[in-house]
Amino acid sequence: MFSLGNIRLYECPLTFIEPETWEVIRLAYLIEDTKVLLYGGGWGDQPAWLVEAYEIFKGETAKRLKNG
Repeated sequence: MFSLGNIRLYECPLTFIEPETWEVIRLAYLIEDTKVLLYGGGWGDQPAWLVEAYEIFKGETAKRLKNG
């Protein structure tokens, strides 16, 4: 059993992540490491799903760093 806060999982949490989600995670890391966006221009030229996904990525990364 795995516990995430007050959520109990009886399977490995990684089995819940779809292949498309892994692709978005890889893209977020790629943007973070290279500082190059998916499409030319700035953040205003990126699709809304990418902006939202990157915001979530940054928020989760900050929480992880804060909690050690």
